Amino acid sequence: MQDVWHYTPADIGIAEGFFAKQALDVEISILSGGAKLQQALLSGSIDLGLGGSQAMALSVKGSPTIAVAAIAGPPAGFSILVVPDSPIKSVADLKGKSIGFASNGSLLDWMQQRLSIQQGWGQHGMTGVAAGGEEASTAALISHQLDAIISTTENGFRLEAKHQVRILSNMQPFAPNLITQVIFARTPYLAEHSDGVERFLKGWFASVAYIAANKEKSSAISARRSPGGISCSP
Repeated sequence: MQDVWHYTPADIGIAEGFFAKQALDVEISILSGGAKLQQALLSGSIDLGLGGSQAMALSVKGSPTIAVAAIAGPPAGFSILVVPDSPIKSVADLKGKSIGFASNGSLLDWMQQRLSIQQGWGQHGMTGVAAGGEEASTAALISHQLDAIISTTENGFRLEAKHQVRILSNMQPFAPNLITQVIFARTPYLAEHSDGVERFLKGWFASVAYIAANKEKSSAISARRSPGGISCSP
């Protein structure tokens, strides 16, 4: 998936041996958006996935996946980016403009529709564009193919420091009560390896606790890209 800070406990868990302590051999896969993540889960090429909470609705529609833990709450980790010289100075200026995100049906797609509704423009007050992963959507923004994009806040900080973008707003005000990120499991895998899923979650939350207590070292590890999909061998 996109390089989302909330997924770094997977990197920490591997680097610091928290999954190994649970007798798990964890491999990570980077996937370009929520749709690709769900495809990988459906095909059985991954056992667990880290992704946007909007995909929980697929379980109701018969998808053999289920959310087993929450990762993150309100979407402060995502922001609207525009180019520095953009005439868009506030969220109100986005009406009728093009806004890019990873893929149709993704969490970011849902967020831009939520923003539009909250502004009183209806569900499609902006022109949503599935522009691909973070690199593709950022390139489209910088080349002026898009008026704005929704990207990770850390990507916004990085590019703002290079004077390539300007952060217009983070997304928290538009969905303040939302759980944005969850851990998914394939239901067949959960049925066969419930103990493995439990041990993965123990390793995950041990990694979260480690990050809170060891911020500097964790930051160095998390400089690497984080996964969207996970395979576990108990």
